[in-house]
Amino acid sequence: MNCDVLQFGVKYLMCRNALCALAISLAGLLCADDTAPKALFSQPLKERPLPPLVQVEINQSPVSMILDTGTSNVVVLDPSIDGKIQQSGKSESFTVAGGLKVDAQVGFLPMVKFGASQIQGPRVIQIDLQPFRDFMGIDCYGIVPMSFARGKMLQFDFDASVVQLVDRKVVGLSDWSVLPLEMHDGCPCIRLKLFSEEILFLIDTGFNSTCEIPVELLAGLVKRGQIVINPVDGKGVDAAGSAEGDTSGWFKKGQLMGKPLEGVEFNTTHGGAKFGMAWLMGFNFMIDLDGSKFYYKTRTVRRSPIAVELMVGAVFRYTNAGLVVERLRPGGGAAELAGLQVGDVIKRLGTDPTMRLDGPNVYDLVERSAGKKLPCIYQRVGRAEPGSTEIEVGKSESTWNFGGYRQN
Repeated sequence: MNCDVLQFGVKYLMCRNALCALAISLAGLLCADDTAPKALFSQPLKERPLPPLVQVEINQSPVSMILDTGTSNVVVLDPSIDGKIQQSGKSESFTVAGGLKVDAQVGFLPMVKFGASQIQGPRVIQIDLQPFRDFMGIDCYGIVPMSFARGKMLQFDFDASVVQLVDRKVVGLSDWSVLPLEMHDGCPCIRLKLFSEEILFLIDTGFNSTCEIPVELLAGLVKRGQIVINPVDGKGVDAAGSAEGDTSGWFKKGQLMGKPLEGVEFNTTHGGAKFGMAWLMGFNFMIDLDGSKFYYKTRTVRRSPIAVELMVGAVFRYTNAGLVVERLRPGGGAAELAGLQVGDVIKRLGTDPTMRLDGPNVYDLVERSAGKKLPCIYQRVGRAEPGSTEIEVGKSESTWNFGGYRQN
């Protein structure tokens, strides 16, 4: 064979192989890019059982809203954004945090942007901001609905302290448990067996408490010794003394989603059952609306949220004037021992005079003050001068297990 021909053949093969390798590499990159999940939104999560707040854009204006899987609509709360709402002339009744019912004006927003994801023309219910500040201690402008996640996957990773919205399927889920996802009124639900009863639970990130169960199950669960009712003056109340018509108590046995239920608090409801943030924070989970699946696994970092009401011995109502003592813990508690009364307005809590008394700040302060004395300045009705005292905060207690505090 001619030497020149042989050299040409070798060069040709080398060139062809190089081109093939390049093509394979490019194809690999393209395929990898096609299958890799792309984060449309990513924001840090906090270790507290409050609804997750996210930054969105309404007509290019940044606002803070609740990422709430328990509602299918955008709910606009602050009247200051009236100019961004297209009024429809219709009204309806809507229930917000704490069971407060509001007659609201219905309108539409032209566009809401959640990261790189856009929500076009969602229904909007305009109500006042104050109810959410009262019950949750947070300022927000509304609620990001579950409908924004269609065709995408919503991830809550508490171990990494991040919530993300991705536009691709997530791979490598062999170590995750998976359940069929059902949509009811636009909200994600899963079916779980509670003892012998199959119950449809709403996955509700906008709900602070642990869980709610149907009141119809109450008698049977008590009879079988599976739950304990928390009675005060003949009524079932929660650990902080709330008796607003629902019965409360805690589980004596059982498990859900692989996590023990012993000591976990519940409230009864005349509607459907649901899980709130105090329960969901025990898991990393993903909601796949497109695939109708709910992925979850128990957290590797088992940091449970604290029970602020039990540690302080009072429930606060958050107002612009300060923290109002709404209820004192039945049977006595730290706040009552410190001399506080229902109706007192706490002007300062802790040593920082500039700290705003909102839900997240109070939560973090109580957590840091476990087992310590917390300075408190308060104003009592009928007194001209403010009073001062110290609240001896109890030890850090988990909201997953209130059993040690209950009296039967």
